[in-house]
Amino acid sequence: MARRGWGGSVAIAIGVAAGAGAAQLGFGYGLGIINWTPNDAARVDAAWVASLAWATWISATSVVAGAVCAQRLRARGGEDEEPGRTLGKLTLAVAGAVGALITVLLVAVPARAARVPDTFSPQTVAAGYAAVGLLVGVLVAAWALHSRAAATNLIATTGWLWLLAVVSVVDSVLAGRGLTSAQLGIWQISADSDRFWIRDYFYWPGALLAMGSALVIGALAARRTARLAERRVGAAASGAAGPLLVAVAYLLAVPRLAAIAAEQVSAHLIAPYAVIAGVGGSVLVAALAQRAERRTVAPDGVTVPRQRTAGPDELPTGTTRGTLDLPPGGEAPERYAAFTEEMVDAVLAHGGTLKAEHGTGRVMAPYVRRQFGDELYAVMRELKTLCDPDGVLNPGVLLSDDPDVHLRHLKTVPTVEPEVDRCVECGYCEPVCPSRDLTTTPRQRIVLRREIAAAQADGDERLARELQDDYDYDAVDTCAVDGMCATACPVLINTGDLVKRLRAERNGGLAQAGWRGAATRWGAATRGMARGLDLAGSLPPALPE
Repeated sequence: MARRGWGGSVAIAIGVAAGAGAAQLGFGYGLGIINWTPNDAARVDAAWVASLAWATWISATSVVAGAVCAQRLRARGGEDEEPGRTLGKLTLAVAGAVGALITVLLVAVPARAARVPDTFSPQTVAAGYAAVGLLVGVLVAAWALHSRAAATNLIATTGWLWLLAVVSVVDSVLAGRGLTSAQLGIWQISADSDRFWIRDYFYWPGALLAMGSALVIGALAARRTARLAERRVGAAASGAAGPLLVAVAYLLAVPRLAAIAAEQVSAHLIAPYAVIAGVGGSVLVAALAQRAERRTVAPDGVTVPRQRTAGPDELPTGTTRGTLDLPPGGEAPERYAAFTEEMVDAVLAHGGTLKAEHGTGRVMAPYVRRQFGDELYAVMRELKTLCDPDGVLNPGVLLSDDPDVHLRHLKTVPTVEPEVDRCVECGYCEPVCPSRDLTTTPRQRIVLRREIAAAQADGDERLARELQDDYDYDAVDTCAVDGMCATACPVLINTGDLVKRLRAERNGGLAQAGWRGAATRWGAATRGMARGLDLAGSLPPALPE
């Protein structure tokens, strides 16, 4: 993708924010969700308060939409974060606010027709609420640009609240009340009853729906980011993003609970608890991710570190059968050297050989003389000199006088998944993989997982994110999970087991449960989907006025 520069990103933020604000307000006006002039005089105050809350929330979410969209497009185009990470993100947030200024105009003009008791200039008041929403939106957008989980939570919450508003309007139309203003984040069903109310002002079905949805969205939005240790704290707090914006809109619309309808009192009281529920969902996911990480930190067995066969920038072509996960630096080289010495002593003491089908290589080069003796070693040296008098053919690999050659250019291999940690990257699996000519092979899938883990350990979040984005299709979606790789693998690794688990984690428990239920009742599921499509086709193009 062509580099668009920061000017292009700012223009995108402005354009998307303006479009999002205009689209949301148009949708709200068209369905009667925002209504400055209700037909029922008794509903004037209730409609006024509800419309102010919607106007504040829409202006704020428009700012977030513009800033987040510009950042995502910039990241997809390979652009960096300069100039200045925080300053660049704040620039996009302010650009989103500039674009969302259109909401102030689109709120003020229709509000001129409002007739609200004790309000001298309704259009000024409404425009002021929209302007305050812009300021709130800048702060929330800055948060969203720093936390991917918070941005996801805001987007998901926005979609859910609009769906809830549409359901509320449709329910009102079916009940014969026509198009009526809807409460932000609350659906009061038409089949109302006294048993749904506690003390005449707390609507418990709405409370369960608001807090339950905040909990679920908070958990799902944080699920992916919580796997990254360096972003786990941000993921834990991300559940508050969407519900907090709703709570602020309600607090600004009516700072006091006097003189408003019972359903609005209920919505105001529920909003702060929805924030707590959202945080609870994201904290739970972060805690579970940390627990899972702790379980996989320590490897189950001892493995030997693989050594590069040439320069430090080349991949290994020959390895031992095991791997030993040693932390870089510190005492690790000394521990590996001591381990190798003891292993060589044990193998030779039992008449064994230090060589396998991969050849000797640098790992065993210092011990060739010990295994074969001085006389045979001298013959090997003489043959090497006759064939390669200048020493240009693979120097220091099979024969070396450097006693520490096996300790140089070691390739560290991070522990990633228990299904594939014992892989030695020999490549025997590649010829039997069905996707080898399409995307990646089993060996490449494992190597990419290790590279993602290494990038995360090095703090290179951008590289880790880019690799993960490509990994979803190149490694997870295109794997046939047929297990053919296990038939050729010397250590019997079935990469399909890893891919199945990654797919399950990506889809989530709720989606899996739903599809399992559909699979067991596939006939009923297909009939239901067919009827749903028939119903959608029979609906009129627009609701009547």
